[in-house]
Amino acid sequence: MHLNTVLNSALSGLASHWEMWLSLFLGAIVTVIIAYVIYRIQKKETSLHKQEHDSKLQRIEQLHLQDSEKIRVLYELIIQSQKGSLGDMEEAVLEQRIEAAADAITEQDSNHAQALKAIADKEKDRADDLLDKIAKQEHDLIEVYYLRQMNEYRNGNYNEAIKWCRKILDLEPDNFDALADLIQNLNKTAQHKEARELALAKLEELDKQTPPDNEKRFSLLYRIISSFDPGAEPDLAEQYVRRTRELVLHAFGEQSYQMAIVYTVQGLVRHEKQQFKESEECYRKALAIPDLSTDKAKSNRNSTLVNLGILYNSLGRYKEGLKLFHEAYTQMLSVLGDGHPSLIHPLSGLGTINCYLGNYPEADKYFQKAVDIGTARLGRNHNSTQHALMNLASLYAYQDKLAESEQIVKEVLAVQTSKENPDNIYTARLLSHLGNSLGRQKKYEEQEEVVRRALKIWEENPGVQEGLKRSTLITLASIHERKGEFKETEDIFLKVLNDMRNDGQSSTLHGAVAIKSLAEFYLRQERWAEAEQLFQESIAFFEEKAPDSDSFPPTLAGYANVLEHLGRKSEAEELNTRAQVLKQKKEQK
Repeated sequence: MHLNTVLNSALSGLASHWEMWLSLFLGAIVTVIIAYVIYRIQKKETSLHKQEHDSKLQRIEQLHLQDSEKIRVLYELIIQSQKGSLGDMEEAVLEQRIEAAADAITEQDSNHAQALKAIADKEKDRADDLLDKIAKQEHDLIEVYYLRQMNEYRNGNYNEAIKWCRKILDLEPDNFDALADLIQNLNKTAQHKEARELALAKLEELDKQTPPDNEKRFSLLYRIISSFDPGAEPDLAEQYVRRTRELVLHAFGEQSYQMAIVYTVQGLVRHEKQQFKESEECYRKALAIPDLSTDKAKSNRNSTLVNLGILYNSLGRYKEGLKLFHEAYTQMLSVLGDGHPSLIHPLSGLGTINCYLGNYPEADKYFQKAVDIGTARLGRNHNSTQHALMNLASLYAYQDKLAESEQIVKEVLAVQTSKENPDNIYTARLLSHLGNSLGRQKKYEEQEEVVRRALKIWEENPGVQEGLKRSTLITLASIHERKGEFKETEDIFLKVLNDMRNDGQSSTLHGAVAIKSLAEFYLRQERWAEAEQLFQESIAFFEEKAPDSDSFPPTLAGYANVLEHLGRKSEAEELNTRAQVLKQKKEQK
């Protein structure tokens, strides 16, 4: 074909399809524009990341260190050790790494380096002196405040740590690490309401971000759950456990260590709600998640073993509980070595079960070892040591060594009341424990004083640890009865029972014990019909849900006493026989 013919044909075809070519041309222009916009956004994000990276490098360079990399590692390890979602094993492993990193620092000329090393080694006074020197120089205030906060936190001075967190947030309101540390410290000092409000406000802000930062959201949800008392607010706690579970399923998956943590916390909440079967299922699900060979996974596994052991202990399944505590103790011992503070938890579990079994020498051995470890490694005034001492006090109370028990409780109470906010819930628990000990020693005036002091604290913290508050009210009722103030006695009992019925707690073990206590009061008042009705209600609970409870045999014996006074001797003899059989089985176990 001739060239002119070909050209004419091509031009003719082009003219006939001019609309198609125009569309393609415009599409290409739009594509170029979109690509340019994406390029500018990516370049801006890269610039922001670079600025953040440069800022971190500048902070390290401000330290003027030859071994700045070692300082950076130690700094990040200490910050990591303050995160609220850590378990005992992970904290222990981090502590080992912190010690190793501190030993690796050789820089002698830098106050920053030596201050961080002193913080790692928990040499508080030396760290304070060095930080004072740094504060007088030209410095990064945020950096110094972080060091101040870390120094107080590592020495257990959580109220002081709170002050430095607030100073950081005054300068940088959007500093997430400082906020997370503040919430963590508030929870540690039982200032749960403020901790929860701060976490919820930040969580609401994060939920609106795209894409969402799921690690931060998980961290906040964990802190919110930690702000609840599962014994007093189980439904609210479980509400946030479910929300955390939904996040973990979406962001991390069913087989993640985060899901194991969720199951463990859910098991604890179900335990507090007396849902024992469901609690066990949650713990078993946590343990079934494959070992991810991470510190967090191993840490949570040991926490789950201890929690499941506590559940079995409360159910009277002592042999199974002992096995779990031994497993947790053995695993932690092999990793951490003898004398590590994290061993206090399984030791406490082993001591508690042996105490309930009546193996008092064994229980004393475990509790005393926990106290010795805490005293040597953490100090006598550390929270973990104080809890270990309270276990020992409870053992002495079981053995009727009431003077020794009282002495320990008063020592722990003196430490607690020396703190900045002494009238907190933990103080109320100590006072309640002390009140029981004093009553058994017939130190009635002192008993009434501490019991009323405990109740005053609970009245100032409504809705918190209602179970312990009600137990203390029952102690107050016994004080009124001893003084012949029977109307006041009955009024307290009826108020406790009415509150428990209203919040669904009357059908729990605590509720059954409270009902039994009122029934025994009516028995002593010879109000047979009222006593019979309450004994029947209490016995029905024990038969269905807690047949191995220590409170079941005396409840049967109390009801038998009522029936005997009503002239129903054959029924009374049958109940007394049942009570004796149960008691003997308990002793044989």
